[in-house]
This record gives sequence, C-alpha cells and structure tokens, in this order.
Amino acid sequence: MARVRNWQINREMSYWYPESRPKRQFAAVFDTNKCIACYPKFEIGEQQQCFVNCIGKIRMAGTVSLPGQARADNPIDYLVHIRKLALPLFPQFGLEPNVYYVPPIHVPRPFLRQMFGPGVEQAIETYRGAADDPDLAGLLSLFGSTARVVPRWQRHGDVVVGFDEDGGEIVRVPLHEPVFIRQAFDAAHGVVRTNVPVAIWRATGPTRG
Repeated sequence: MARVRNWQINREMSYWYPESRPKRQFAAVFDTNKCIACYPKFEIGEQQQCFVNCIGKIRMAGTVSLPGQARADNPIDYLVHIRKLALPLFPQFGLEPNVYYVPPIHVPRPFLRQMFGPGVEQAIETYRGAADDPDLAGLLSLFGSTARVVPRWQRHGDVVVGFDEDGGEIVRVPLHEPVFIRQAFDAAHGVVRTNVPVAIWRATGPTRG
C-alpha cells in the first residue's frame, strides 16, 4: 500500500501500489472540442461511435432514471439501480456521474472499495454469478450487439430482445451461440482448416459464417 498525494483533491490517499511505483500516474486527455460524447448521434437514438467500435463489446449507452423511478426493462436502470452491478466512480465525493462501471474482479479489494465504495463487494459477487443468471447474462449479451440505443429489453427463454421506446424490435441475441466444429483436414479439397468462431451481427439478429 502506497501513500500518494492526489493533486486533484489536494490530499493524500492510500493506493494499492508497490512503494517502488514511479511517481507518475496513468492519465488520459480528452479534447472536448472534438469529443462531445457523440451527443448528436445519441439524440437520434444511436450509440456513440467509440461504443459501436469497441472490439470488446463492453459499453452500453442509454438513459438512467432516478432511483425511485427505476424500470426493470430499462437496461441502464437494471444494471445501476436494480442489480447494482454498475457503480459510479468515487461515490464518496458525491459527484453523481452518469458514467458507471462494472468493477474489475481481479483487483485488490481495498483499492476497489476506495474507487467504488462499499457496494463493490456485492457487485463483484453478482458479476461472478452472471453465468447462472439468465437475465443478467442476457442483458450483458446486448452490449455491442447494435449501433442503436436500446431503451427497453426483455428475455424470452434463451433469447434476449432489445426494443425501442415504442416497442419495436431493434436486436435479438441468443444466450448461447451454437458451436460448429469442422474436421481439421478437408479431404475433399486437400486442405487443413482452422476452426475460428465467427459471428456477424445485424440489426435483426446474428448471422453466423
């Protein structure tokens, strides 16, 4: 545990870093003259471009309600208010940001508690159990599945569906992708094939190749 002065709030804080850590911290600079979170796209129901391009499919944009007005069919409300899986950064400062994070599970807990507050323990356990939770696993499967903003969602058996505000279907995602294994050697063509999973997503659902 290292003591580091946080110059932004002008006080020392404990960080879960080795004492030998260089006196430099990771930083990122965003030019707000260029990045305005693609708000014009969001206004017409489309997600930010960096969300759409994210190869890890780890981001989702939408709207969040006040805690007392949370809706289970709103993806962001479900993650933030109902399941409390997505947490704000440094809640002790009372900044109430509109950016929420699913906490990393392989980071020392004291550091996570400092970053996300006391709810981080439960959030991690919720995330660890997602594989056995069809609703949560299904909603997480919607991340990166469409360029459209998904205001509403439902799970129907093994399929998760995203809807617009009027109930029109935007995207349909299976909970479990089928696996097709081809023989490594194709005798008919005399070639060796490598099995690589491929999924091509469309607004109406996945097409597999």
